[in-house]
Amino acid sequence: MKRLASLDVFRGATVAFMILVNNPGSGQAVYPPLRHASWHGWTPTDLVFPFFLWIVGVAMTLSFAKRVERGDDRKQLLLHALRRGAMIFGIGLLLNLIPAFDLPHVRIMGVLQRIGLCYMIGSAIYLYSSTRGLIGWTVALVGVYLFADYCSGRIFALDPRTDAFREPVEVGNAGSNVSSFGEDVAGELYITQLNGDVSRVVATSR
Repeated sequence: MKRLASLDVFRGATVAFMILVNNPGSGQAVYPPLRHASWHGWTPTDLVFPFFLWIVGVAMTLSFAKRVERGDDRKQLLLHALRRGAMIFGIGLLLNLIPAFDLPHVRIMGVLQRIGLCYMIGSAIYLYSSTRGLIGWTVALVGVYLFADYCSGRIFALDPRTDAFREPVEVGNAGSNVSSFGEDVAGELYITQLNGDVSRVVATSR
């Protein structure tokens, strides 16, 4: 199977940047783009993990498409993907255990673990969904996208499941200097502003 050179180059560049991010120096004088954003906004460092997920998704679809085309059994392909995903999850868990092996405080959902889970779920969806089904999964997973005007504070919504995807709908106003959105463990949505205010988004009937 012929490799996609551009994907290999992108993977190599992402790995190189990950190494730089993980080894930025003494830790006392780190170049700001090599740190994760503390709350609102983002830095180039925050792109490493999504880039890896994108690479996994592209490589997975190219590989599966070729194998399905030549007649390989979908069930066997899925079992292979599940084994590989479980191995990625296990390696990530092992790395989080080393060197202390402190089981009560181990970080179960690390980076590799999340990649492994995404790979397994994505494989099942790709192998057993039609084109219409893949579009449906994409729409269902995207959900409603909220964004705000920094200056006016006006909040808009884009919903790919409705006509609002083509024409944003204004859903509220939070005041000026909106900096970011955030979600707590209970699934509640919040808006942050540069003056330090944090507001909870509440659905109202019209």
